[in-house]
Amino acid sequence: QSFGGLQYELIDANDVTEATLFSTTECSINIHALPQYELQTSDALEELTWRVRIKESRFNNECFSPIIHYNAGAIACSRFTAATVYNGDDEKELNALPRIKYPRWEMPPKPAILSQIDSIALIDKGAYLQVPTGQLDISSEDVVSALCFSDTHAKQTAFRFDQYPPAHMILHAGDFTMSGDEHEVMQFEQWGKFIASLSRDESSNAALYKKYYETGEVGDDQKMPPISERKYKHLICIAGNHEMTFDVEWYNKPGSNAKRYHKLRKPPLNAQTIKDIIVKSDYWQYLEDSSATVFGLKIYGSPYQPFFYNWAFQLGRGKELEQKWESMPHDTDILLTHGPPFCHGDKVALDRAKRTGDDREYFGDAALMNKVQKIGSIQFHVFGHIHAGHGCSQQKGISTTFVNAASLNESYFPDHKPILFFIEKKNTETLN
Repeated sequence: QSFGGLQYELIDANDVTEATLFSTTECSINIHALPQYELQTSDALEELTWRVRIKESRFNNECFSPIIHYNAGAIACSRFTAATVYNGDDEKELNALPRIKYPRWEMPPKPAILSQIDSIALIDKGAYLQVPTGQLDISSEDVVSALCFSDTHAKQTAFRFDQYPPAHMILHAGDFTMSGDEHEVMQFEQWGKFIASLSRDESSNAALYKKYYETGEVGDDQKMPPISERKYKHLICIAGNHEMTFDVEWYNKPGSNAKRYHKLRKPPLNAQTIKDIIVKSDYWQYLEDSSATVFGLKIYGSPYQPFFYNWAFQLGRGKELEQKWESMPHDTDILLTHGPPFCHGDKVALDRAKRTGDDREYFGDAALMNKVQKIGSIQFHVFGHIHAGHGCSQQKGISTTFVNAASLNESYFPDHKPILFFIEKKNTETLN
């Protein structure tokens, strides 16, 4: 109430448009009194989830409650406190203030699928980690290598390519910016130019390393070696939820709140122009619900993940994401998504699960996991999004190796090493 004029709006938690279902200035909402729910049974209501959007009129601020369920009771919100303000004049007034009680939080149950999943012990190579190769002969000309990154969040200069081995592919699983601002996207483009300009002959890279790691840029006169002589031949990326300008339709939609980090930019950002920096890049091959074929291997990339606090490329869990994954080709060899599949590299800290109110300790997408199982032949699934899930895993009955390549930790510090894996190619293209 200290903000003045608080308004509470009920929205469907899975509605990415955030349409208002009901608005009130009272501090309570009775679901049964709303026309769209009055005929619903209690069992049906138990299946639904909502958020409360809290607005204040004085400074035009807003925030969201955690996800809430039917019969939620009192709702704790971390950013607004709706309570009478004590002005310090009267001790009796202080003692008369209401004492707000919240329901006791209970730890969510562990998913049964965890018994089928094992983490993979990666080989520490100093500056990077390597997925064990088993019987695969990595010296063979029939073997391809891929160095994986994700969630670099405009901190690309922290990753020392003078300490990494050559690889046939660089895979980046999205979130290379903080908000999709133009200068951040240009930084990622410069990173791509830097990587594509590196030669297999390390003795010729010294000046390029020095310039990039001192300035974060590559000179306009920098020439790329022929692809056969490059240290990294193919650079493939997707967007993530932080590339807000890349979800152009959503970004430009009135009322989407997509421009919340760019409100003061003048002139306003042109989302399509910014996105085209990478879509039309000379260095990166950008995938968005599309495929690239490299060395006969089909790589399918998609930026979509479950809805969470209204970021880019987000869809509702269940039907919306199931429909999205229907377009995934059945002959995919390497899958590149921003979000993780359910129970692979998707575990968040319990205090975060408690704070957000959605009771999800394992945040991955079940529909995505089901699709990977259904296809059955995907060899590697590379993703990020959940910084704490960095590492690799496997699941009984599935041949896929799951790689969470998130490059920053939960505090956005770049202390996660890139992950290198090897895979047999499917054509006769020369690797040298």
